Amino acid sequence: MNVNKSVRDSLASVERSIEIADEILRLCYHSLENEDKSILSQLGVLLGDFSNCLISSLNHYSNAVLTERLTAKMTSKEFEKLSVGFDFPWGKDKTKFDNVPAIKAIKEVSQNLYNAYEYLQPYYTDNEWLDHLMALGNRDQYQVVDRVESLNIASLSAHVSAKGHLEAPKFEGDKLIIPSSDGIITAQLPYYFAPLHAFATQKHTWSQFFVPIQERVNLDLIDFTQVTPIKIVNILSTLDTKFGSDFAALFKDEVENQANSPDLSSS
Repeated sequence: MNVNKSVRDSLASVERSIEIADEILRLCYHSLENEDKSILSQLGVLLGDFSNCLISSLNHYSNAVLTERLTAKMTSKEFEKLSVGFDFPWGKDKTKFDNVPAIKAIKEVSQNLYNAYEYLQPYYTDNEWLDHLMALGNRDQYQVVDRVESLNIASLSAHVSAKGHLEAPKFEGDKLIIPSSDGIITAQLPYYFAPLHAFATQKHTWSQFFVPIQERVNLDLIDFTQVTPIKIVNILSTLDTKFGSDFAALFKDEVENQANSPDLSSS
């Protein structure tokens, strides 16, 4: 197996996911401007592509990590048998995780690497997004994205912790007037107001795009697609491997640009 190629393929998959995320944002604007309901189906397809790119990145990178760490610890026959299961190891709970064949092998040769993988699992608080990503990669890619619209910004922003520190923007003609510490910002409608994860529309309403994952769980489409590639890069750059620092360095500019974009970053 060409380890360096796996790392390059992993990089390319994350980069492609960011391109798709930008296309998703563009289509959301288009949907708001044209009231075209068919765009919601297109968003569902793109979300499937986005998720599969990031899962592919995890798998390529994990193949590189496990090949580099396990080759010298096994016979050729043992390695060949195990290598078919070198996709990124994960489980909904610790029992399922510990039963992944690659994880059993990892635990025998490196407790540190086992700990690194185990720490990233979706059964830990704040790691649920990984479970959502895997679910999206395995589902019908034509799942329609839901758009929720409201006249009241508070009804869409209850989950945003920064809400209490913000003065609500106001509509004025075809503009959105946004109070800030630097003074008043005037934005053309429609406009994505990142702190509230909502689009201010030309009809003077607020809209969000949600993805139903399971009963009572709906993902914020824009927040998920903008933030998840950064989380994936964080995973790849923290695994116990010599490739981690190379990956982080190669991708540093893209991650910082994504995180610092005023229109795209989440609060």
